[in-house]
Amino acid sequence: MRRIIMALVIGCVSLNVMAESPNDVIQSAADELAAGLEGRKDELAADRDALDALIDQILMARFDKRYVRLQTNGTDLRLD
Repeated sequence: MRRIIMALVIGCVSLNVMAESPNDVIQSAADELAAGLEGRKDELAADRDALDALIDQILMARFDKRYVRLQTNGTDLRLD
């Protein structure tokens, strides 16, 4: 749960989105995550790797990873 909250907070600061507002992006991610969890709570509670994969698939696709690296590493940024 802490990972989800942190991902949403970081996402608000560093979204890589063209047409949607930040609120729309967060709402769509929350809706998609809720749909992915629907009916799978017991399965995902038992399989942490599957839960992490679901979260990464939905949330990490919406982040500007380059911007996050710049903000956390500053001048030591190494671009891939």
